[in-house]
Amino acid sequence: MKILIDCGASNGSAIEELDNKYGPFDKIYAIEPNPENARHINSEESKLIKLEAAISTEYGNTNLYLSEKYDGSTLYPNKLSGRIDIDNFIEVKAIDFSDWLTINVSPDDYVVCKMDVEGAEFDVLEHLLKTKKMALINVLLVEWHPSRFPNPWKLRYRRFLIKMRLLFLPIISENWR
Repeated sequence: MKILIDCGASNGSAIEELDNKYGPFDKIYAIEPNPENARHINSEESKLIKLEAAISTEYGNTNLYLSEKYDGSTLYPNKLSGRIDIDNFIEVKAIDFSDWLTINVSPDDYVVCKMDVEGAEFDVLEHLLKTKKMALINVLLVEWHPSRFPNPWKLRYRRFLIKMRLLFLPIISENWR
């Protein structure tokens, strides 16, 4: 089965582009924690499954910090862009993405994963590598956000280490956007 997993799907606007470039897909997961954005995802299409949750390294509830207009959000209150208001947050469900992958895809599936999760990509990808679940993904597209946080050099170094580890896996890894 050919599967698209759009982590940080926002309003679903990238799904058509991803479907045209990497599809067609048998199943599409649109994962978006911000309810303002998720309400715009067209889940009437039978192969699209909308999941209102944040990807993380564990299950539970977490704070989602919102922008002034509620359309931008992050799990990290120290994000320097997107007009994040640290006093404006909601509690959202978080899923252990590594465990979620194990439950929802099989090694026989062809999985394209787009990840635009406003800083959470560092922890989630390192967790996927540690748990050896990265092998369930065939194509990984990541929007990296090191310059949007304090100490960007530290995140750039983490990005470099993650990319180096990805080079040794049979996976296509590209920058998204």
